[in-house]
Amino acid sequence: MLDVPPGDVDVHVVDGIVTLEGSIERRSLLPVLLRLVEQLDGVVAVASHVTARTDDTPIARTGRAGHTLMW
Repeated sequence: MLDVPPGDVDVHVVDGIVTLEGSIERRSLLPVLLRLVEQLDGVVAVASHVTARTDDTPIARTGRAGHTLMW
């Protein structure tokens, strides 16, 4: 679905808090990735350190989705 090659994003989970580190191809996929992870059973929060190699978004938006923690 997201076409993220293995090894591009590392996932670490401690006590239901998921930390994502790495990069994906397109910035527009970041919210999709975060929503998918947030919906997994047992996930209480997501700390994203994922960057995008290409910014394909028309306008940069501020704001946070759900339980996503931008640390």
